Amino acid sequence: MAANIGSTNRVNIPAICRIKGRGTGFLISPGILLTSTHAVGSKGDAAKLSAVFFEGSKKAPVEVRLLPQQLYFAATYPEYLDYCIVACETQGIFNVTPVKLPLVKTEWPTVREGDTVLIVQHPVQEDDDPSLGSQEEVKRFEEVLRRRDDILYLKAAGTARTAGCPVFNDQAELVGLQSQIRADGEGVVNRVVAIPTIVKHLFANGQLARVEQSPTFQDIWNTWYVPNDTTRIVSIMANFKQRHILRQAAEQLCEHTTKRELLEGVVACGGTKVILTSIQQFKEDEELAVLGLRALWNISFGEDDNRHHIVEAHGVQVVLQTMLAFPNNGDIAQFGVVVLFNLTLSRDIRVSDWGQQAISVVVAALRVFESTEVLQKFGIGFLVNVCQRDPALCSVVVQPSTMDHIVNIAQTRQSNVFIMENILSLVAVVASHTTSPSLAPLITPIVDTMLKHTSNNTILLSGNRALWGLGNDPFHRIKILEHPDSSRALQASLNTLIASTKSL
Repeated sequence: MAANIGSTNRVNIPAICRIKGRGTGFLISPGILLTSTHAVGSKGDAAKLSAVFFEGSKKAPVEVRLLPQQLYFAATYPEYLDYCIVACETQGIFNVTPVKLPLVKTEWPTVREGDTVLIVQHPVQEDDDPSLGSQEEVKRFEEVLRRRDDILYLKAAGTARTAGCPVFNDQAELVGLQSQIRADGEGVVNRVVAIPTIVKHLFANGQLARVEQSPTFQDIWNTWYVPNDTTRIVSIMANFKQRHILRQAAEQLCEHTTKRELLEGVVACGGTKVILTSIQQFKEDEELAVLGLRALWNISFGEDDNRHHIVEAHGVQVVLQTMLAFPNNGDIAQFGVVVLFNLTLSRDIRVSDWGQQAISVVVAALRVFESTEVLQKFGIGFLVNVCQRDPALCSVVVQPSTMDHIVNIAQTRQSNVFIMENILSLVAVVASHTTSPSLAPLITPIVDTMLKHTSNNTILLSGNRALWGLGNDPFHRIKILEHPDSSRALQASLNTLIASTKSL
């Protein structure tokens, strides 16, 4: 396209074509035409049409077929928004530079009443005058008589119909799409749909990704983002597919989950799936992995429906794969474990399909980050929950590789009530479904913890259940009876046990 189009520079614009017998169109991206809907008709009508490039120039004309089966998007409402984008063949025109479609507001031209604009057009062929359909490209300079919001009105140019014609200002910037039609009750109307209106409509329908341009992320953000509207972030990601833009938009979406009042909106607009997709798409990006798992952590604290969204979008596998990819990142380990723990709070979420793998990944994280108390608390809590949801997993948890770590924590964290509550609950659950010599070393820490926290009813009750569960196995029963303080621990828990039985 020429750098400047004015009264002294009426050069040909090779990106503009004649849609045979129907009007005008122009390339906005390789193989994509922008035109008026009534210039191409329906998708079925468009399939029968072709476009001719290079008319009126020294180049030989090139005719290409329209390919609506590949792309056809037409505005249907409001009625005045008469535009359509449609695919076309590229053979013979692959070197044509498309007309720049301004995608961000820093590029949107300002057009006022009284401005002069240039229209490039091919008149529509009339049934009673076939010669009009073969006219060469016509360039017309017209004054903008009125502007009404999205529409510019020009003086009617005779009675010939036009459609799909690009309109430029004196800086060769695309300002709109012109058509001249016979409107009921108005006679001949010469009007231009302002190009920002078309771009906004394309954005709302997720079509801008088809246009090969690379605005800066900041320009995109300043144009399309609405504060605290997570739907807009998802729409930005649907419209701009460049990796650097997707990366920055995903980061912004993750940050929005830190505001509790926005979480409902994140889930409602499909943000959960978008976050999971982003983690996978940028699977080598450790920083985004942290942000993504933190976002899932925030979402999983919500309602059951939020947790179901994560599971249904294959979020468990994404979490596990991310933890395996970055085994030495404490934030990833912590966020991942808490997400898994939260998912198991929903009783109707099935864990049988992924529980065994998750146990392996969680235990590995517990070993690596032994000093991180939050991780230990929620990791052991996760083991409790999966064993309760699927008792078959108890035999996985009692493997020596897992129980060695649990024994170590039980021996060294007896002052941490939250961790010890989960350990006692874990022993109570697994001992009621399976037995293993690896459980024996836990007898002493259980007894010691009960005697250390005689005023903590949760510790006493969980400890009592753990000892009784272990006692179902003769080997463990002997160890409990031989322990010098076991009877004192059980006696200390008796009142709590009685009280809990009465409350049932």
